[in-house]
Amino acid sequence: QGISLILSVLMSMIVPKLLGVEDYSYWQLFIFYIGYVGFSHFGLTDGIYLRLGGSVYEELDYVKYKTQLVLSLLIQFSIAVVALFVFSLVQIESMRMTVLSWTFIYMLIFNAAGYLGYVFQAVNQTRVYSISIMIDRIIFIGFVLIAIVIRGFSFRYYIIGYTFSKSVALIYCIIKAKELVFAKFRITFDVIKDMVLSISIGAKLLFANIAGSLILGIGRQIIDSVWGITAFGRFSFSLSLTNFFLQFIGQVSMVLFPALRQTDKSKRNEIYSSLRDALGILLPIVFVAYYPMQLIFGIWLPDYKESLSYIAILLPLCTYDGKMQMLCNTYFKVLRKENFLLFINAGAALISFIICSFSAHVLGSITAVVYSMVLSVALRSIISELYLARMLNKEVGLSIILESILVIGFIVSINVFGNGLGTIVFLGMYGAFLVANKSKILNLFVLLKRK
Repeated sequence: QGISLILSVLMSMIVPKLLGVEDYSYWQLFIFYIGYVGFSHFGLTDGIYLRLGGSVYEELDYVKYKTQLVLSLLIQFSIAVVALFVFSLVQIESMRMTVLSWTFIYMLIFNAAGYLGYVFQAVNQTRVYSISIMIDRIIFIGFVLIAIVIRGFSFRYYIIGYTFSKSVALIYCIIKAKELVFAKFRITFDVIKDMVLSISIGAKLLFANIAGSLILGIGRQIIDSVWGITAFGRFSFSLSLTNFFLQFIGQVSMVLFPALRQTDKSKRNEIYSSLRDALGILLPIVFVAYYPMQLIFGIWLPDYKESLSYIAILLPLCTYDGKMQMLCNTYFKVLRKENFLLFINAGAALISFIICSFSAHVLGSITAVVYSMVLSVALRSIISELYLARMLNKEVGLSIILESILVIGFIVSINVFGNGLGTIVFLGMYGAFLVANKSKILNLFVLLKRK
């Protein structure tokens, strides 16, 4: 996570400085597109992850999972060839076509590494998966450092480096999963039947993930189509700053899933209560970072001053989406509530489409679009928390109200009092919030001391 954080800082502070706004926007377009390449396996990886959770690697049927991996990659390769052929017939500007071509190349590499990585996570060999991520990040950090020396001014350089680093991570996964990768390729009725079963189970989670990513993706696409690639790049820059924290949360939740699958119901409820209290108290700290972040990036990247105005609006994503990833998504997977996860994500994506479209085409305001995206994410998180708490016989209504008041208080204080004074006002509100939750804080300290 430390290495990932270093890379995130480099990508947010150095790359925009080296690239012009237009090239950086195409780089962000590539990052936006590859966020959806994981969906081309049709849920196979997700299904295997759910079904294998808590299994032992040495007991796996290597032939079966090797055959399914190869079949999946063949299907994805066919999709890439057909899609590129179709795109070649359509009038697309050359740089967008370059981004699309590299997206499909990256798709095959990423999904192969993802398949093996999910197997490692499901069988609780998270260390192997984590090392593969470290290899990926370290090599790309090397590319960025070289770019600083040679003054890399083209987005193509970063796309190539990003793809190469993922390729090396894939090679590492292949070496660690050699028993699976170099097993025999054998297509049988049972293998196909098992693959279809994994897809049928994972498809719900896949579509839930697609819908979840579209909550923000719809707004980004609307900004691109209405205001152009430069506005898209500037907004994506501000969104990338909030992703520092969300990427960390996402990785931790992956570790939590196989562990929870191996615990009993009472232990899960205990973990939920402690984790929910800790997140509710700690996540709002991210708001304190807004003012220094705004000062530093304002001086370092003057071309992105407009982007900084969005950060105050986007920071609530760290609280709402953070809890959604760490708590709700993880517990819904453990409790096999993929149907509800699909329902709530699809509903939030629909709401996002409606209010983002209204904000863009009627109000004509990017700021309104950003508020619409955050509101959609907040609604999804609140409804999911209430549903999960009811399943676990927990009461979280008052906590959600207090945390939402704190979020609204931050946005209002920044807009009314300005960045500096507004941060001071928020610190007073956060202090009052901590006092109101002193019993939870004491319980957490007792729990940590006991551990």
